Amino acid sequence: MYTSARRPSSITLTGRNKQLIKCSGLHVPAGRPQCDAFERKTLGTENRFRGTGCGGIIRSKPITVRPFDASACNGGNVLRKKFQRPMMKRRAYDQRTERALVSASLGVKRRFGMNKLLSGKRGKFVVPVRGIRPEQPKDSDESGSESDEDDGKLKPPKVWEPLLLWERGEEPKGLPDTSVTKQEPDEYGILTNVVRTVPAPPDAYASQSQYAPDVVCRWLRPHQREGTAFMYGCVMRQRGNFEGCILADDMGLGKTLQSVALIVTLLKTGITRNGKPTARRVLVVCPCSLVKNWEGEFVKWCGPNVISTMALAELTKKEVEKNIDFFLSNTRISVLIASYECIRTHINRLNKTADSIDLMVCDEAHRLKNADNQTSMALASLPCRRRVLLTGTPMQNDLNEFYAMVDFTNPGILGCPEDFRRYFLGPVLRGREPDATARQKKIMMEKQEEMANIVNNFILRRINTLNAQHLPPKLVQVVCCRLTDMQQNMYQHLINSKDMQNQIAGKQENCLNSIQLLMKLCNHPSLVVEEGGDTTKSHGRRAGKSVVKYSEDKEVAETPGRKELAQFMPHMETAGGRGNSAPVRPEWSGKMFVLYRLMKEMRKPGNGGDKIVIISNYTQTLDLIGRMCRQCSWGFCRLDGSVGMKKRQAMVDEFNDPESGLIAFLLSSKAGGCGINLIGGNRLVLFDPDWNPAVDKQAAARCWRDGQRKRCFTYRFLTSGTVEEKIFQRYACMMVHKGVFSKWSQSSIGSVLSWISCR
Repeated sequence: MYTSARRPSSITLTGRNKQLIKCSGLHVPAGRPQCDAFERKTLGTENRFRGTGCGGIIRSKPITVRPFDASACNGGNVLRKKFQRPMMKRRAYDQRTERALVSASLGVKRRFGMNKLLSGKRGKFVVPVRGIRPEQPKDSDESGSESDEDDGKLKPPKVWEPLLLWERGEEPKGLPDTSVTKQEPDEYGILTNVVRTVPAPPDAYASQSQYAPDVVCRWLRPHQREGTAFMYGCVMRQRGNFEGCILADDMGLGKTLQSVALIVTLLKTGITRNGKPTARRVLVVCPCSLVKNWEGEFVKWCGPNVISTMALAELTKKEVEKNIDFFLSNTRISVLIASYECIRTHINRLNKTADSIDLMVCDEAHRLKNADNQTSMALASLPCRRRVLLTGTPMQNDLNEFYAMVDFTNPGILGCPEDFRRYFLGPVLRGREPDATARQKKIMMEKQEEMANIVNNFILRRINTLNAQHLPPKLVQVVCCRLTDMQQNMYQHLINSKDMQNQIAGKQENCLNSIQLLMKLCNHPSLVVEEGGDTTKSHGRRAGKSVVKYSEDKEVAETPGRKELAQFMPHMETAGGRGNSAPVRPEWSGKMFVLYRLMKEMRKPGNGGDKIVIISNYTQTLDLIGRMCRQCSWGFCRLDGSVGMKKRQAMVDEFNDPESGLIAFLLSSKAGGCGINLIGGNRLVLFDPDWNPAVDKQAAARCWRDGQRKRCFTYRFLTSGTVEEKIFQRYACMMVHKGVFSKWSQSSIGSVLSWISCR
């Protein structure tokens, strides 16, 4: 006899309940919409729950045992099939949706309601099973059998079309022009020898069209096929009289894979009649944190021993020089991968050999936005015409930086710097002034259109909405945190100080020091006031010696109003230790407390075992967060400017490993905010804003990239009513104006301070 400790209450058979009962094969008598009594009959056995009400009865269908019929099993072939767990590793059920709704789930609890169960994506029914995302349908093979392969293993598309890059036509293009000496009459009619540049003859070209090698073509998505063909057309002079291009796709669209496809194509194919490859040696220049990652990308997409690479990472000066000489002296090594700093130091050794580089790829090329720095001048001195720049943020501050990148890619295409400022930059800036006349605005639009027609021939940019159909969904949230009472008192004290008021009024300069101190205070009070041990406090809280130490920067230490901040600090117990061993007080900071609660909730059992990436502009803030993780026994790793190149890639690989014990990845935005793939984490926190919105945009794209399999959450922390909120408003307006970005001038900094005083 089935007993229950709780008598069921009266229920209403709504449309959803009727649908649920109908799917389970139960029958409900008509005319009894509400009932308190249930009767269950199974093979003659009755179990009743009596109560008050209509006394409705719900009967289940009887179980019928039928004799086995071998002829119905197609001669017994069905019995010989290999056992497969039903509905495992499946994300869409295509033609068998009806059976999918009633098939066994091996006891796995369904985590979604019936509405989500019955309404799948694109009108198809989906059965949610643990570990499988219904919103990510996985294509099945033609036979419809379930696949039990490991999802982490790279699986290329089953069918892909060849990618045509160069077509042999009547007037082929791609080879450089040749010089021909002709006899032509001069102004006096006398025949003289004249050197003319003429296109290469058609018989110098290959007789067949050229395609991208299958070893990389099979991995390319549609937009990546388009990007590879675009870059190939630029470097082969098919799109105009230039040999450079800029791939400015948004972060996460696979610029590295497209570049690998281009490099492999140039190293393996050629358009000359003798079939000689277009390129022999390729130079890849990238930030130091990505050197080992680039080396791994060639192995990942092409396989081992297909493309021979040499990565210059953490070597002595003599070893670097020896490797460069080996690279230039023979053709056994096809690709040299080095950091910007390494190439800048050894540029003279690369320039000793004529035609040493056939193709140069610059990753995170926004580092070349200043044409006058040593890195840009060193790379520009290389005698290599084929230049490919990769950047997700081609426009950061103003058109001068954009011109520097364009002129590095294709020298002289927009004229010399003086001509560019006179012909393009001046009219555009005058037309964007608030008091610009209608004629000035018309001229601005004409100049913008003219410049766009020129640069669009070799610049390709797509936004990351293309990834929405390939990656899990992403949620971006701006989290506004309040100041604690301690932070509020310190903040008001700094704002109301005499020196700060003079800076707001414009009587003193160097306002950046004051703004930096306010931003650190928003992170945590201990970043601006730290206790050590030599000076006696006179506030009467305790007797003993202590030292009040301020930020390690001398500039910040001279900030007005800093001397009295120690009086707002509460009594600190010394039992927990001092310095790095002192306990972290997350409740003293609004943002730190929100982060603490987020990580604590994230690590509770049943919340998915998510990992988090925390990005900050200050290493002191990362110190505090690291101490908090250590205090709570949360495994973490930290990447900043002090970590070597080999250790950086090892950290990234360990964090991306699902079996590792790392929970948090602490990242400095200056050292690792560009190019690093942290797909092992699906939650990302921008702990403090940067003055440059492009830096935050780069840092926020570390998790939502190719290979991510979990839903991503990006949190942008802002302290409401402070300088952080004003900075966020300023560069939100800058992102709206995608044409020209204005620099931060002294007047704009003064407006920030004025807004702070009003709050």
